[in-house]
Amino acid sequence: MYNSNMTIDISSLTSEKIKAGQFKKSLSEIYALKKVVENSAWHEKQDVFEHTMAVLEQLESLLKIKIFKPSKRKILQRQLNKRVGNYTRKDLLIVSTLLHDIAKPVTAIKDKTGIVRCPGHEFFGSDMVKSFSIRLGLDKKDEDFVKRIVYSHGLIVEVLNQIMDKSDKEYYLNSFKNVVGDIYYELLLLFYSDLLGSDLKRLNPKEYKIKQKLTFDFLQNN
Repeated sequence: MYNSNMTIDISSLTSEKIKAGQFKKSLSEIYALKKVVENSAWHEKQDVFEHTMAVLEQLESLLKIKIFKPSKRKILQRQLNKRVGNYTRKDLLIVSTLLHDIAKPVTAIKDKTGIVRCPGHEFFGSDMVKSFSIRLGLDKKDEDFVKRIVYSHGLIVEVLNQIMDKSDKEYYLNSFKNVVGDIYYELLLLFYSDLLGSDLKRLNPKEYKIKQKLTFDFLQNN
């Protein structure tokens, strides 16, 4: 039985254990995401819990970093092993991934055509991070780090849209780097996982292919 005075071990937060229901009492908000079913350009009647688990599974695979060239593996390993507060950036990226859509239940809007969108979920989700800090043992530095990732995780979509429309990759990529600063790699890893965990490949194969290639190239070569 969960003891509210116990800190959840972040290393135990795997997609397998979460899907098995091991954190239903300690992280009930995550399971409540099942109640929101998105139907939009990226999601075909996909509930937010299902999507979050798909994204976490993709991130778990990415964090093995086997798909990257050796020089990039070293850079990513060095980056992700850095300690922020109580935890490493890798630990906090996992937390950020788990919480990146946490505000969709409070932001979901369904229009007359049946489309369900969640505008502003990044903003409101960032504010909700603090409610998990005690349970996950996050100190102030850890909490602020996760907040920044949750708040900014949708920005790369706008960057990619601009690149696809105007073909000026260097300008928009550099602007993205300048704005997000030291969480650049974390945001790319989360977005890449988010993309792979969506329904976009089936709903719009052309857009998916372009965004998948651009994001992987950013990770591999910058």
